[in-house]
Amino acid sequence: MSRFPPPADLANLIVHFWVPEWNLPRGESSRQVVLTYPVVNAVVQPGAPEGDLTVYGPRTRVSYRVLVGSGWGVGALLRPAAVPAVLALAGPSSASAARGLVDECAAIEDPRLVSEVTAAMQPGAARRASDGVVASGSKRPLEAGVEVLATWLRARLFAAGAPDRDGLLANALLELLDALPAGAEHRASELVPRRVADAARLLGTSSRTLERVALAYTGFTPAALIRRRRLQEAAERLRCDPTLELAELAQELGYADHAHLTRDFRQVLGFTPSGYRDRQVFSD
Repeated sequence: MSRFPPPADLANLIVHFWVPEWNLPRGESSRQVVLTYPVVNAVVQPGAPEGDLTVYGPRTRVSYRVLVGSGWGVGALLRPAAVPAVLALAGPSSASAARGLVDECAAIEDPRLVSEVTAAMQPGAARRASDGVVASGSKRPLEAGVEVLATWLRARLFAAGAPDRDGLLANALLELLDALPAGAEHRASELVPRRVADAARLLGTSSRTLERVALAYTGFTPAALIRRRRLQEAAERLRCDPTLELAELAQELGYADHAHLTRDFRQVLGFTPSGYRDRQVFSD
C-alpha cells in the first residue's frame, strides 16, 4: 500500500491518495480485514465487482475483501467537504447526503478515466495526454496514476465551487476528533473531545448544527464518530500494551464500565477486547 499527499490546491478536499498492489501465486488468496475511516473513497480498480470507478461510503463495522491473482487500485480518501460534488457524479439518488452511502457504494460511468489511469499504471504503455492530463514517462507508474485521478477530481470538484461553510465545519469536526489519518501524528489522544457538547463548543457551533452537518457529510452522528474514535484508541492501546487492564482502559476512555467497551468493540470489530488483547499476547 502506497500513499501520496494531495496537491496543495486539493488539501481541503482530499486527505490522501492510496494505491494498493497485490500479486499472489496461482490458486492462493488473501483475506483482507478492513475498518474504514468515516469518510468516502473514490476508487479506480478495473474489474472490481462494484465497478471500475466506484464511490465507497464508510462502513459501520469491519468488512472483508478477498484478493486473488494480481491487481491494483488507485483511490482518493475524500474530506467531507468534497462529498456532495463526488456523490453528484454517481447520480441524483446519491447526491443528497453521505448517510445514504453508509455501508453502500455507487458506481460512476467514466471509461475514459479508467483507461487513462490504466495506461498510466502500466510501465512502457502508450500514454495519452488529454484534458490537461499528462502522465510523463519520467514519473513512476503509481505517481502517474495518482496524477490522472487527481486531475479528474480537480476538474469536477472545482466545477462544483468552493466548499461551503457546512463542508468546512465537517472537515474541522473530523480533524478535531482525530478521525483522519493525517491527524494521528500531531494530536494527543487526551485532547480529543469525549462529548458532543464539548466538540460543538470547541468548533464554535451548536450540538444541533453539528449533528446535522455530521450526518450530511459523513453519514454518522457526532456521537458515533466519537465512539468510533474511542474504539480505535482502545485497539491501539491494547496493541501497544496487551497487559492493560480492560476495566482501567474503559474508565480512561470514558465508558461507563467494561461491559460497554466490550459491547461496542464486538459490535464494530467483530470480537471482544479481551480476545483482541489475547491475540497481541500470542503474536508477541
